[in-house]
Amino acid sequence: MSEKFTLVTPFFQRHGIGFLDVILKTINDSGGHVTNDFISEDQYIAFKKILKNGELKNLNKVIYLLPKDYKAVDAVSLWKEFKSEEKLKLVRESIKKTSKNFETSKNDLTKLINDLDNNDEKRFPDYQWLKNHWTHHKDLWHIINEFSLATQVEWYKKNSTIFEKYGSKKIEFIELDLTYLQLEDEEKVAKALKKWIENTTINANTYINLWGISTSFQIAFYYLSWSSPRLKQSTFIKCKTPKKAKDEQRFTPIEIVTANKDLLATLESNKTQNYKLSDEQQDTLAWLKKYKEFDDNFTIMLLGPRGTGKTTVVQEVYDPDNKKDKVISVNCAQFQSNPALAISELFGHKKGAFTGATENRDGAFRSAKNKVLFLDEVHHLDKATQAMLLTALQTESDGNFTFTPLGENKPSTSKFQLIVASNKEQDELAEFILPDLLDRITQRVLKFNAIEAGSSIKNKFNTVWDDMLFKGSIKPENPLLEKNSDNFDLNFHNWLTHKSRRFEGNYRDLQTIAILSADYQRCKSDDKLIKKSLTLVDYIEQNWKPPSKKKEISIENFLNESGQISLVAITNEFKAKIVRSAEYFSGDQTSAAKMLGITPKSLIEIKKRDM
Repeated sequence: MSEKFTLVTPFFQRHGIGFLDVILKTINDSGGHVTNDFISEDQYIAFKKILKNGELKNLNKVIYLLPKDYKAVDAVSLWKEFKSEEKLKLVRESIKKTSKNFETSKNDLTKLINDLDNNDEKRFPDYQWLKNHWTHHKDLWHIINEFSLATQVEWYKKNSTIFEKYGSKKIEFIELDLTYLQLEDEEKVAKALKKWIENTTINANTYINLWGISTSFQIAFYYLSWSSPRLKQSTFIKCKTPKKAKDEQRFTPIEIVTANKDLLATLESNKTQNYKLSDEQQDTLAWLKKYKEFDDNFTIMLLGPRGTGKTTVVQEVYDPDNKKDKVISVNCAQFQSNPALAISELFGHKKGAFTGATENRDGAFRSAKNKVLFLDEVHHLDKATQAMLLTALQTESDGNFTFTPLGENKPSTSKFQLIVASNKEQDELAEFILPDLLDRITQRVLKFNAIEAGSSIKNKFNTVWDDMLFKGSIKPENPLLEKNSDNFDLNFHNWLTHKSRRFEGNYRDLQTIAILSADYQRCKSDDKLIKKSLTLVDYIEQNWKPPSKKKEISIENFLNESGQISLVAITNEFKAKIVRSAEYFSGDQTSAAKMLGITPKSLIEIKKRDM
């Protein structure tokens, strides 16, 4: 069955925009969808098909993401590598496979090499040069990655058979609020992507490409897949170009495979049982499985510090086959900065319900029908959304919850298992959640403990290490292998298992430490990356920063210069707490200030006085 698909991809940093049409053609010809099994196509045959007919019946839209200053970014200077005989042999072979004008393009290639030799800056020329000196521009598709981003985009708009047919109606070039130099900052990349995602629509049959893009984009998408419900229905894909025995065959075929979106929470797959949970945590897992058997629709609350596997256990119990379609997950922490988004994401909206609502949207309630709705960090929901959630839960009839999407008059119903989670203690939740709602979502409560420091951490680290799929020519070894092993690192063992070691991120901390250990092994031979004097423990401590303890309030905090208690300091702290509580209750600073009868400026000033 064919489906209309949307492809979202940051610019191809390594392979160039010439591969975009090949990917589109391959997905289109597979019926517009990528299954759990890979789809494969000889890229040269695909490109010949594109040249013959650029029609893609299953294409809905393409979104090609670029830094906002891409037009000013020069091409990376790789001319020495490009003009090597080995590289030129591959380039000529590529042109020969898809071009009817091989001799002409081969001569134009010689012109390009001569220009590079005579170019003082040793940089690839711009599109104007290509326009004047290269006869058949379509023959550049396989080497267009050598040129600047601006040249690639200009080339695509002038020479893509697909763009020629559909133009900007279906192929959009989006400039993110991000500069090219900021691509090295994963946090800035994530913020720019999040800002863009909040103002766009991600349909169910949307594919997010992770192939050929910068590492920062990949990290940002993995993070956002965990924190943003807008990406929940999308599918991550990667492309592979398996190397063949012969060099001239090494770029064919191209294979497109689905990628695991829940990488941060579940490593490579849902293997909770491998985490060697404590006896209490194993009991928690057993209870959750038993509740599933009961199928009585009572709400379940999971409590425990972040990183203890709450999300993973839910997936393990309710989606054991890892099909990723049985649990609708929403991380409520994302709504802190945009409370209005929560209502739309949970209950959906009708086209025209508010500015920017350009189409109907199914919310999490409707998407979770006959499935599981998992609300993580539920204490971050604002009070208005909590009230709507309570109303929906109170209207339960035969397991059906009743809710009304924004802009609609007729209520909708949906039956699902509701599971909520929080990293707060149960007695703390009353500070954040409406009393009636708290009663409704704590019908059943299961707890997860934080991992404990000491010698028992070794087994947990070994489990995490075994689940990591490290790739590359150098295969790292677990530094906690048996003591008679050459790879055993006693200093690391003593550091990791020390009873004072704190793992506030729990298993996520162990994942980070495992990655740093592998990086150290694979890079320590390069003095430019890691100094010879640096031990594994030194390297980890430089790059892994556990959270510092919160400052405890003591009498010394309130003493003035004369050693007397400062009433002003106490008052300032009390005011700041009231302000923060009002801000949380109201959802934003303006509403909080109105509630307290002060100006937003005064509210901000009071917050600054907190000790």
